[in-house]
Parts: sequence; structure tokens; C-alpha cells
Amino acid sequence: MVRVGPLLFVAAATAASTAPSGCGRLRGARVDVTRVETVRPEHAILRCLVDGGRAPIAYSWRLTPGIHQAGYGVPGDEAAMLVTVEPIKTTQAGLVTCTASDASGQSVSASVALGPMAITRAAAGPGTITVEGSGFGVRGADDAVWLVPARGAALMADSSCKQASWADAKIVACVPPPDGRVREVRVESGGRLALAPSGPVELERAAPTAKPIAPPAAKPVAPAAKPIAPAAKPIAPTAKPIAPPAAKPALKPPAVFARPPAAGAAPTPPPGAKP
Repeated sequence: MVRVGPLLFVAAATAASTAPSGCGRLRGARVDVTRVETVRPEHAILRCLVDGGRAPIAYSWRLTPGIHQAGYGVPGDEAAMLVTVEPIKTTQAGLVTCTASDASGQSVSASVALGPMAITRAAAGPGTITVEGSGFGVRGADDAVWLVPARGAALMADSSCKQASWADAKIVACVPPPDGRVREVRVESGGRLALAPSGPVELERAAPTAKPIAPPAAKPVAPAAKPIAPAAKPIAPTAKPIAPPAAKPALKPPAVFARPPAAGAAPTPPPGAKP
């Protein structure tokens, strides 16, 4: 009798979710999870919810090891499915994927993790929180990292900021400015909740964004000087060099003619003769 309730709930959920929520383009899908905690092994009711599309909508499911469809002879192509979860046997974080296709041939997919989730480390950085572990799965619309103080309201980290990322083994999210309080780190994913074993953490203030220093403007380089043309060759004078005047021959001293001596006078000796 314990299993009858979930099975009836699946039938009702199937009737409520087979019709598309809109018409025209098939815009997206998500997997809604309702866990049945009173049943062992653990059961979960899955519903594949689509946005848009043209009826009829066809559904298909892909279950990883450790996740099994409950019941016998139950169709596996409905919008809702009841599954059992065996945490010890799950792999790939117990990932379940639903693919929906409409009459026009459009298709969308959505996934959710049902396996066990564990946090091994949580550390606060400047303006961010980093959570490491396993089984986080694919982030859904309601999945988040929570920062819970000893007293007061919990804060939800921003998983859609520029630095944020969500993977099966690591989550990075942005946090608000610190207020001096320590907080426990919790991760909510696929209806599951995990608590960091390392204890509370204190948020850190984000490092101020330094403006990039512009490099100094380069001085314009002066254009290279044009090479100076070689000096023009000296123009050879067209006039012929004037030859110096020919030297005049030296004048010979005038001949000295000896005057004949007068009668009875002694002869005059020639110039230069000794007396």
C-alpha cells in the first residue's frame, strides 16, 4: 500500500503535465523532483515540464546506473515517472535526463541529479564562494548555494554572475559584501541538501577592480630625412688657361766702343783692365 500513493500521484501528474504550457516554439524544459522520504529504497517522482511547443508532446527518459523506474509494465514515455534511487550504486551523480519533442519536430532536454551529494571543501575568496565535492549535478532553476548564519536570515549566493560556474564537482558563486558574520555553506540541488563539513566561513570583500593603466602615448616618429644629394660636380672652366707671357731675353749690355785716341794721347785702357 505504501507504493500505491506515489503511483497514483504519478498518474495525476502525467495528466496535468502532458499538455504543453504554450504554443508555437518549444522554448525549454525542466525536471521537477518530489522525493518520497517514507519509502525505502528512496523514491522520487519526476515530472518533465515544457514551455511552449505544439501538441502532442512526446517524452523520453535516460536514467544512469542506480536510478530505476518503479513498477512493472509502466510506460517510460510519459511526462512523469516514478523512480527508485540506490545511492550506493549511483554514478554520474544519479543523473536523469528528460527529452521532449513536439509535433513540429522541435526538441528540448533537461537534467537533474538524484544521487548522493557531498561537500568536501568550502572556501571564501574575494567576492566569491567556492564549493568542492560531488553529486552537484546540473544546476536547476531552484538550485543554489546558501550561506546560513547562526541567527538571522540565510543568504543565497549569486550563481548567475560573471565569475559563477556550476559543475558536478565544483561550484563557484558570487557573495554579497561581508558583514563580519560567519556562515555555514549549504548546497541545494535537485531537492537535495548538503552541508559543508569544514564549518562556517567568513566572507571576504571583493578586490577593487583596478582600472587598466593606459600605456604612455608613443611620440610620433619624425619621418626619416631624405638623403642629401651629392654635390654637383665642379663645372670645368670652358676658358683655356692663359699661358704666362714668355720671358723676354735679357738685354745685353750695350757694346762699348773705344774711341780712337787723340793724336798724341795715350790709349784708354778697356773697362776692367788694371792700370
